[in-house]
This record gives sequence, structure tokens and C-alpha cells, in this order.
Amino acid sequence: TQLHLSILRMLGVKYIIYPLAIEDPAVTLRQQSHSSSSDFMGNLYEIADPNLGNFSPTNLHLVINAKEMVEVMQTPNFDVRRDVIVAKDIGRNLVQATGGGFSFGHGTIKIWGKSEGDSLLVLPIQFSNCLKRIGDGDYELIRVNLLLTGILFRQNLDAKIDVGLGVLSPKCRLADMEELHSLEMVPERKVLQSPENWPHA
Repeated sequence: TQLHLSILRMLGVKYIIYPLAIEDPAVTLRQQSHSSSSDFMGNLYEIADPNLGNFSPTNLHLVINAKEMVEVMQTPNFDVRRDVIVAKDIGRNLVQATGGGFSFGHGTIKIWGKSEGDSLLVLPIQFSNCLKRIGDGDYELIRVNLLLTGILFRQNLDAKIDVGLGVLSPKCRLADMEELHSLEMVPERKVLQSPENWPHA
């Protein structure tokens, strides 16, 4: 229930409906509505500068625990354009990309970017080991900011990714589960209805 505009921006969110007033220069009130059958007031806000696959942070935070990742992202000095969280050392000195973006195709994601060196683009797409490269190219897909997809590349990027989430290929999902376990991403017990609940459902 807490509003974190920077995290919403990182996730690519452009519009939100929120019942309270938001006093922030990066947010613009677009419309208000009031239901005659209830006391709910809906305010439609537009968030400026959402992530469209063009966020290219260079300040890496190495964190190997899911709870700590969230805590770092919620700190006031965490700039989603400048800062990024990784779970392992990428072994590169990053520079900011000069351009980048992505688009969806039929079961695929097309990603492009330009850089003067090694760069990272943060995509507002959930990371999974089921994302597979199509063709050749000097780039690497990694998990960033706990749940998002990062793409590491050098100079010019023109990549096509197969989403690969078919029910007949469960091995990549098992790899996702193992990765989440290694990050100690477990829910608080109070949200479980029974101990049999799968922890990452």
C-alpha cells in the first residue's frame, strides 16, 4: 500500500489510479472521478519519464538477498536511472548508453541500443531463464533489481529474444525457482493460508 514512484517508474508504469493526493513534481493529475455508490475517489495520475527500455544505469550495487534488494531500492538516494542492483559481479566498467528501447513481437522481444563502450539497459520485463537469444550477438541477459531483465552489450545492440514460456519446457522455470531460493526470496508466513502453499506461486 506504500507508494514508491521511483519503483513504479522503473517498472515502466505511466499511469496510476490512486485515492489520495500526490504532491510530486514528476506526477501530473489527469482526471478525477467519484463513485456515487461509494466514497471512493479515483485520481488518475501520469508519471513522467517511465522506463521504456532506455534506462541505462552505471552505478552497480552487489546484493545477494531479496529482502536487502528491496530495501536498497526503497532508499531515497536510489536513482532508478543511475543505480542498479545485481546479484553477481558482471566484470565490466559501464558507461551510459546513448540510446535504447524494445518492442514486442509474436512470442519475441526486439531490443536495440547504442553505446560508446559497455552498457546495461534495464527492461521493464520480468526476468526469467526462459528468455532465450535468437541468433548471434555480443550481449548477455541478467537479472537486475530483483525481478527485471537487464541486457549487457557493447557499442551496438540489435537483439531478438524468444520469450520461451511454453508449458512443455519447464526446466527454465525450475532454474528460476532455484535462483529465487538462492536469493532467499520467501514470503512472510502471515500471508500464507497453509504451509502447503508453493512459496513463489
